[in-house]
Amino acid sequence: MDLKQIILGSRDLPKEAVPTPEWAEADGELFARTMTARERVALQLSMQGGRIENYWAKLAAAGTCDSEGKRVFEDADADALGELDCRPIERLGKAVERLNGIGAGEEEVRKN
Repeated sequence: MDLKQIILGSRDLPKEAVPTPEWAEADGELFARTMTARERVALQLSMQGGRIENYWAKLAAAGTCDSEGKRVFEDADADALGELDCRPIERLGKAVERLNGIGAGEEEVRKN
């Protein structure tokens, strides 16, 4: 197999468990995952021009998956997620942010 095939064939997006005890019916745990390049750009475009309304819910919608890596929510679910308990939404959003390097380097920009 050549290098191109190896790279294009890699579909395993890293994920990490996020405790969601508020949703015990959902096993009390969901997963945050790395987004695809296409998903990341779509998320960035949805927040373009400083429109970061519903920030944590948008991140949670874009990057929450089940234990097999399958997305749980569609982007359009962000509004509904924004109406739920903020604690699990923020935990999921922060994990998605960390896994995808969102906000990385902003602290350095603020210092300068």
